[in-house]
Amino acid sequence: MNFRLAAAAIFASAALLAAPSAQAEWKPSGPINLTIGFGPGGSTDTMGRLIAANIEKTKGWTIVVKNKGGGGGVVMLRGLKQKKPDGHNIGMAVSTGVVLAVATRKPAPFQLNSFDYLATVATGHLVIVTQGSRPYNDIAGLIAFAKKNGGAAVASNGLTGNMLLKVLSKTSGANLRAVPTKGGGQVMKQLLGGHVAAGFDGGRHMRYMKDGTIKVLATLSRSRHPLAMKQKTLREQGFNYPVEPTWFAAAPKGLPADVKATLAKAFDDAINSDDVKKIVAKRLRLEVRNLGPEGTGKLINEGLGSLNNLIAASK
Repeated sequence: MNFRLAAAAIFASAALLAAPSAQAEWKPSGPINLTIGFGPGGSTDTMGRLIAANIEKTKGWTIVVKNKGGGGGVVMLRGLKQKKPDGHNIGMAVSTGVVLAVATRKPAPFQLNSFDYLATVATGHLVIVTQGSRPYNDIAGLIAFAKKNGGAAVASNGLTGNMLLKVLSKTSGANLRAVPTKGGGQVMKQLLGGHVAAGFDGGRHMRYMKDGTIKVLATLSRSRHPLAMKQKTLREQGFNYPVEPTWFAAAPKGLPADVKATLAKAFDDAINSDDVKKIVAKRLRLEVRNLGPEGTGKLINEGLGSLNNLIAASK
């Protein structure tokens, strides 16, 4: 054998032996705290506990699930930011509340790059809905109704809905008035009682769609509503301000590469497990969708851009 080739082969083999194994996996040295940015019993809590149980079962780790509500996940993330980036502290929240806080609070409680993103779990459908018996079937119909009747009241349970109503009113000349509510339950009461012409909702409407009690006027997401695939999104109806509430998991910024990779893989395996997929579909009527660390960060940053456009248009 050529001496030079033989020497090169020997050195290459030695280097491979000396290098750490690419398959080496980080293991936690103690319990992992998974803090949910909302109270017990809600959709985020349900997803978090399902994922934690699956990881404990498959990995043998101890996952301690805690609830720390406030500000749509902001209180939890503000605390998470201060934790050591060692893999033992993870948080779960929903993108809309987080992005809204960064875009509107001065000073912001944190920046979007304050975290290492691990996974998305699912994307919800924020929608504008109305009673099935109403004579309008889309946003143009709602606007025409409002113009004909001197305005229309729309139940809204947050700043995003209020801003969208301002944009719709400004661009159309219709008077769409926000009626403040505290959550989707009150929105449904207002709608079913005939007190408002339409309302914003994130999930409660779905149980009323099968019999036609409630219908979708527009979905604020980039994709159409799974139970109303023929109905165009708000974007498709001419208002390009997508709002996509996405459940995600994150850790303090600065995770070592092996820790981040191991956690991301554990979350991905759990999210795509049959047990988690089936229960999320049955209980929450959502389809799991994990974009991975890079995709999660990209989605949340794109959400900030869309929201900034909406804020500017609503002024």
